[in-house]
Amino acid sequence: MLIDKLRSFSWDRRGILAGLILVIGFFLAFPFASFLLLLAIVVLTSSLYRTDKWVVLILCVYSVVAVGPLLALKLPIEAFGNDKSQYLDFMSTMGAAGADHFIKVQPELVSFFSLYCAWKLFGATDAAFLFLFVASFTLAIATIWKGGYQSLPLFILLILSSSAFYASYGNVIRQAMAFPFIFLLIFEERKRRLPFYMILAMLAHIPSLIITVPYFLCRILGRYAFPIIGVVTAIAFIAFRYIGTSINFLSSDDGYVSKKMALYTNWESYSIVSVAIVALTIAVIVNIAARQLLQKIKVGEKMDGARYIGYAIVMSNICVLGMMAAYSIPKVFERIYIYFFVIAMLTLSMVISRMAAGQKKVVLCCVIVIYSTFGISKNIAAQNLLYHGNSLNYFTDNLFDIYNFLF
Repeated sequence: MLIDKLRSFSWDRRGILAGLILVIGFFLAFPFASFLLLLAIVVLTSSLYRTDKWVVLILCVYSVVAVGPLLALKLPIEAFGNDKSQYLDFMSTMGAAGADHFIKVQPELVSFFSLYCAWKLFGATDAAFLFLFVASFTLAIATIWKGGYQSLPLFILLILSSSAFYASYGNVIRQAMAFPFIFLLIFEERKRRLPFYMILAMLAHIPSLIITVPYFLCRILGRYAFPIIGVVTAIAFIAFRYIGTSINFLSSDDGYVSKKMALYTNWESYSIVSVAIVALTIAVIVNIAARQLLQKIKVGEKMDGARYIGYAIVMSNICVLGMMAAYSIPKVFERIYIYFFVIAMLTLSMVISRMAAGQKKVVLCCVIVIYSTFGISKNIAAQNLLYHGNSLNYFTDNLFDIYNFLF
């Protein structure tokens, strides 16, 4: 009864205009808080109505504007695995020695070309980091739009609630640059284009090959690829688990890959049991939800973008296998976990956005908003380096305060 009344509610033109003025004023005064509020409202109303694409487009632009400075103004301190100081060094070196210094030794051309563009436009500054975020996050949103814009509000809300978002876009930035090309792999139906996107993902972040190559094999070979992937996963797990860092067969090689292997295998070990449990729980939930939805196709119900959900599930499960293989090397496990979480949240967003409107979807969206509100507040409070080290102030500062570093 209550749901029917909500669905029958309508605004007249004066109400829409008054609401728009209120939103703009709130945005200028509290851009981040107003963005989160609008995002929550759109997610909740999507459980009753089909979200208009123009509303989603405004929300996407809003997300880039509201979130960018939070990450761009991160303190360049070498603590908690923060890479910002390293990227500033890269930019400074480009200014002193040119980009050739990196092109000769770094195969990740997409990443370093982006760094070069950021340095060329803004120098080694916070504005350069804002540019990197705007470019990579906007491209990621644009690629997801291709697979269905209805899933974007849920996706943005879910990833903002996770530390994986702040880790990728505020720290391991090259991994964030690979996401758009990985999304294109998921949303591309023509197999001949898959190698092109796979190469671009590799040129952004080489470890992406851990998930893109098996995914490519699955798309090309179908079910025949699974035995191959299973055997390789088992071999990798045994090699890392029982041989580990005692193998030094790459020590005489000064190449990029060998240096990366040496860095990750010699990193101090730490427990990832809790993260692994969370990852497996998420994987089970996403698989069950997706398969229940896809089952409707078998009984004759048409579903927009069902193929994409199937492709995303394959990519997500490949990430789980990659995490299992790299379980003995926490730093590699972390990197794959970031890929897994973002892809899993994308899959879940596509599944929920395609559910029929009704009580079940209302309850589910309410739970997601409550969980995400807690997750976002917790992560902002825990990120001690964000926004000049005063991340909680980001909720109350106005638009001119958070962008004054540009002027």
